Amino acid sequence: MKLTDELWQDSQTNELYFWKKELEQDNLDQRQRNVYYMSRMEGHCSLIKDFVESTDLSNKVVMDLGSGPMGFMHAVEAKKKFAVDPLMDEFEKLGYDTAANDVISVNMKAEDIGEGFENQIDIIFCLNSIDHHQDPQLVVDQCYKALKSDGHLIILTDTRLPEQCDAYHKLPLTKEAILDWLSNFEVLEQQVFPHGTGNPIMQFIVHAAKP
Repeated sequence: MKLTDELWQDSQTNELYFWKKELEQDNLDQRQRNVYYMSRMEGHCSLIKDFVESTDLSNKVVMDLGSGPMGFMHAVEAKKKFAVDPLMDEFEKLGYDTAANDVISVNMKAEDIGEGFENQIDIIFCLNSIDHHQDPQLVVDQCYKALKSDGHLIILTDTRLPEQCDAYHKLPLTKEAILDWLSNFEVLEQQVFPHGTGNPIMQFIVHAAKP
């Protein structure tokens, strides 16, 4: 299950257009945008908030994979914080301060992090992004390589039937497929919940650990 190069490039073009319009319409400064983004993210599921609040991140190396220009790393404190996105250079050209709040921004495809960060990361957050990657199964495998032993991976994503795909989400995705990709991990917790009132698309969140 992967996108062709042409379909993936088209989805990236649409993604960049989305963030360009977001910046044009948003009068908040960078820190305010990050707080706003975090408040929206917490509203999805308490699992993320509970995990962060119960984990001492002061000695942890953490990563937001497919972060966009103002992702989760801007709203947490940790020893070292990486925000990884293949559009990071383009976000900076638009005017986003991707390195605010001590975030180390990295222009890289998620499919390459295993080579770039092998056995270096304590926690990877993949929030609303696994369904944007070209090869999501490879991305999960690369997360396994990038994580240290006993490292944690949290994935939050929409699940979609083929007829529910759109310009930004071109691959259908199921909970069962994600759990299959996580076969080398220990799944600690999982939840399924509605994307929103009246929205037929469901969201899936899973917390897994590398043995």
